[in-house]
Amino acid sequence: MFKNYILITLRNLWKNKLFVITNILGLGIAIACCIVAYLNYEFNSEFNAFHENGEKIFKVNCFRNVNGNELKYGIVPAPMGPAIASEITGVEDFVRYSGTTGNFKFEDDYFPTYTGYVDENFTDIFTLEIVKGDKNALSDRSNILLSERQAEKFFPNENPIGKGITIQHNSSKLEEYTVAGVFKNLPLNSSFRFEALTRFENYVDLREFDDTSWEQLIQVTFIALNDPSKYKDIESQLGKYIPIQNQAREDWKINAYYLEPFLTMAQNMEEVREAYLWEALNPAAVIAPNVMAALILLIACFNFTNTSIAIAAKRLKEIGIRKVLGGHRSQLILQFMGENLLLCFLALMAGLVIAEAFVPAYSQLWDFLDIKLSYTDNLDFLLFLGALLFATALFAGSYPALFISKFEPAGILKGSLKLSGTNNFTRTLLTLQFSISLIALIAGVIFTQNAEYQRTLDMGFDKDQTIFTSINGEEEYNALKNELMQHPKILSLAGSQNYISWDWQSINIGYKERKQDIDGLMVGTNYIKTMDIKMIEGRDFIENSATDRNESIIVNEQFLKDYGITEAVGERVVLNDTLPLTIVGVVKDIYLRGFWGPVYPTFFRPVKEENFNYLTFKVPEQDVPEMRDFLKTSWSKVITDRPFIDRSLQGNIQEAYTVNNNIKLMFIYLSIIATLLSVTGLYTMVSLNILKKLKELGIRKVLGASAFNIAHKINREFLIILSIASVLGSVAAYFLVDMLLASVYEQYIDMNVLAFMGGIFLMFMLCGFTIGYKVYTAAIENPVKALKDN
Repeated sequence: MFKNYILITLRNLWKNKLFVITNILGLGIAIACCIVAYLNYEFNSEFNAFHENGEKIFKVNCFRNVNGNELKYGIVPAPMGPAIASEITGVEDFVRYSGTTGNFKFEDDYFPTYTGYVDENFTDIFTLEIVKGDKNALSDRSNILLSERQAEKFFPNENPIGKGITIQHNSSKLEEYTVAGVFKNLPLNSSFRFEALTRFENYVDLREFDDTSWEQLIQVTFIALNDPSKYKDIESQLGKYIPIQNQAREDWKINAYYLEPFLTMAQNMEEVREAYLWEALNPAAVIAPNVMAALILLIACFNFTNTSIAIAAKRLKEIGIRKVLGGHRSQLILQFMGENLLLCFLALMAGLVIAEAFVPAYSQLWDFLDIKLSYTDNLDFLLFLGALLFATALFAGSYPALFISKFEPAGILKGSLKLSGTNNFTRTLLTLQFSISLIALIAGVIFTQNAEYQRTLDMGFDKDQTIFTSINGEEEYNALKNELMQHPKILSLAGSQNYISWDWQSINIGYKERKQDIDGLMVGTNYIKTMDIKMIEGRDFIENSATDRNESIIVNEQFLKDYGITEAVGERVVLNDTLPLTIVGVVKDIYLRGFWGPVYPTFFRPVKEENFNYLTFKVPEQDVPEMRDFLKTSWSKVITDRPFIDRSLQGNIQEAYTVNNNIKLMFIYLSIIATLLSVTGLYTMVSLNILKKLKELGIRKVLGASAFNIAHKINREFLIILSIASVLGSVAAYFLVDMLLASVYEQYIDMNVLAFMGGIFLMFMLCGFTIGYKVYTAAIENPVKALKDN
């Protein structure tokens, strides 16, 4: 009997090979999208999971009260780790971590490299696979570990162990090390991204601070516990360090310390200020692909269900005869479910082939993502594929099997039972298909508009005409300034300690009863002009004015809103509870963090040239490439002991533009896939509907119906379906797409009629082209042929 089931299945599939191939490809594309979404989710969920002791490790963070809001911070006092490990029972060990970018120097070449500085026991607590050299190399402060990538880069085809290496920092300080080990490259789903590793004490010397002082805050502190389940008990004991720290830093008081589990730290880091480690994917980057993949799979399943029901009419006699000969309904259900499972298996195979192209293409869109298809060492992925196969077969094939197998043989064999190409159920599924497709189309249009909106967004400063570079103090600033100002194309030049969209401070400022930490930039005279920041009230800083340096401050519009200041110029604020300052000017709001965050209150203060870290100059936009080369040439003349670093504001925010463009492309591709699947389903339904109505159409033609009337007859129900889908899809898109935009950006384009009309127009146009030819052919068909064949 089983052999007969197989023969019937193969014979039936061959008879309907066009529809079978359509279903397999449609489901295959949907399954490929699901595979991409799963691997993306898995990459994010396994952040830091490769560390063998991950469950025992906790990061020490703190809470601070800012204007009545309890905010999380990732920095704690330098002595806290050693104190916890020595004073609290149950704490096995501690590790402190700080990182910085320095230039590895080889003869006349410089290579920017991010170096981590850790306590000696780092490799005992964290998993760092040493492929060459000694795991205990950090016992010697003069040693350094390199990643495989950097070792190959600096010492190609050589054994790097024992080689000397020099790190030069922007402060002109040099660090000399001996390579004592090479570690395996860290995966991208790691919160650590260092390419070199050495002792924390070297960082203390580099920054010249006292790591035993509770006044000194450091980037990251970890502790390892003997029993991770008791971390809440350990956390409750950290309160005894609060008075010590608050007494040492009255300008930076905290409310509480808390422990963040290392294995979930990356997923929660977005809400932690000054975290200094690499965070997991933005929740929207995980949720959006999953939702879109699920919707596309739904569309493909709806196609499958609709097609299965629509072609069932060809098998009514088979069903009737089998029931008359004693066949049970359960056998028919088994037959149809088996056929559906086979189709879904073939679709899974097709999906895996398609995923071989989709997965690397999606991975290459993002610098922070590295996903790969692997069948041998990923049991969870194989289980996911199995679950996806059976869930798809059950969801897509169960209704057709139950629906078709319930018919009574008498009605079938008498010919009184007719199963048309569409019914209320299939119409409902088709309506849902196009509703989902319209959501995807509108999302594609909106995200395309948003990318252009943010590309041209006025960020409150000039990002297109400014070039900047890092310098070290007054001497380098003046030497480079004198060389640059000889060029007639330089419109303006200034120095600064901080830099917009790159480097700023957070300082507590009070006004009357209100106090809060404010983003601030310490700048030189002419910086506001050079950056083309609009002054809307008051004045700029006066050149070489000691009074301005000691007593003046310029704020933005958001600063006034947050503090409730109406008449700004002349008002007094207090910096760190000690220094009174007078507002001398108000500038237009600036997007210090780009469009990922809201406009924050911001201030500017003048600073002496000896504290300059950056030199900025403005040139005509068309001359930016030429002037970058001129800057490099000028640098080589006057600064010979440090490498030139080419920077531009446009380059700084280019990453944000790249992310925007990739999100736009992702939604465009998803909308294309969703629409093509729905259009394919529509074409199938129209084709089958026409086949069922050939005799009716022939009679209408004989009785004098025009081609237009016949086309209208065929198209009417599909026009109704598309109209209903337009309403449902538009309403759903209004809420879903806006919610998705809000989860990614703070500043984004408003929902607009053009996006909705554009999506609806594209849907109707594609559907019109898809079914137009088929309907036109049926309308002009010779009625004699139709009546003879039926």
